[in-house]
Amino acid sequence: MVEPAWKFRLVIVIRRWTLRIWFLFWFLLGHLGAFFFRRAQYGAEVLGLLSLSIRETANLMVRSRRQVFWILFKRQLYNSGYKAAYVNCVIAALLGLALANQFTLYLQKAESFADVFVVVVLRELAPLISGIILIARSSTAIVSEIGHLKLNREFEVLHSQGINAIFLFILPALFAFPLSLLLMLVYFNSVTLLSAWLYMSWYADSDISFSSLMFTLPDRISLVELIVISSKAVFGGIIIALLSVYAGYRVGERFTDISRAISNNTTALLLLFFCLNIMLSILAY
Repeated sequence: MVEPAWKFRLVIVIRRWTLRIWFLFWFLLGHLGAFFFRRAQYGAEVLGLLSLSIRETANLMVRSRRQVFWILFKRQLYNSGYKAAYVNCVIAALLGLALANQFTLYLQKAESFADVFVVVVLRELAPLISGIILIARSSTAIVSEIGHLKLNREFEVLHSQGINAIFLFILPALFAFPLSLLLMLVYFNSVTLLSAWLYMSWYADSDISFSSLMFTLPDRISLVELIVISSKAVFGGIIIALLSVYAGYRVGERFTDISRAISNNTTALLLLFFCLNIMLSILAY
């Protein structure tokens, strides 16, 4: 018995679409595997860079090298921690004004305002905004500096002269960035608190005094709070320093690679820094 023509056409169409779906499945699986492989390779290389940096700390025991490191460390700390203070303080002052303006009608007690300050500013906003400022100012500068050195093959010159580039460029940033982020947190929280109190006392005519805030806040800040906030600054600073140096060192032969490295590294750092802060907050609170 001869089958109808439409059945043959239906079988051909089904086989064709089955092959397409099968090829699409393996195509997506291959790209997904390549994506995870690149991410794993990226993470392994960054961890390798961290291990090399830790090994280079042994050179700090030599007095002459420690003096060189101290000069580079102070330079990095000045650029990343001190020169970013005015931006950090201006944003903190504006945040304090906005916080006081929004909550003046609802928070008439120092205890209530202290609770909001600890939960909103101390835990979340201060680390996030300070990290964004550090990424925007210092991370891009590190990527640009290392990228130009790599583009001009100056690392090869340093290596030929027996100078360790990790000790000169990575180690100062690895120590300076976490300390800078800790200092920025101190700036940010202090200025936010002060500007909020000034707004409430001068403009909103609030009964909350600065002394009552100072006596109330320590009761709201536990040891866990300090450990979590310090961990955000330390681990965040280390991640920013490592990825910035790594991105600069990955610059290729073209001048446009530097701008591409800055853009890609900034995006990756923002995602990682936000994930780190949120993960630590979820685990701790």
